[in-house]
Amino acid sequence: VLDGKAVAYPADLDDNLPYGEDSTYFGVNLEAGIFEYIVVAQQYGPALFFDWRVVGQYDTTLQDTIPTSIQILPDSIFSNINIFVDFDSLPGQPF
Repeated sequence: VLDGKAVAYPADLDDNLPYGEDSTYFGVNLEAGIFEYIVVAQQYGPALFFDWRVVGQYDTTLQDTIPTSIQILPDSIFSNINIFVDFDSLPGQPF
């Protein structure tokens, strides 16, 4: 995020994901590369660029708290990124 490489969905941070839904579909067009930290973040205060917390992260190894990275190859589709959010047990925060 700090070095300007973060990608947001929805791209306009003023838009919201559906509230009160138990799941939602999302799709993001990305350049080829390695993505090390894929999360759902929640804005919890009025400061659009500061008041955020991670509420779910992509992780295929549930025995640890280290997020799972993905590598997207040129002209490929990466699917089945499932991120579960449990507001009673949030992941560790990156700061």
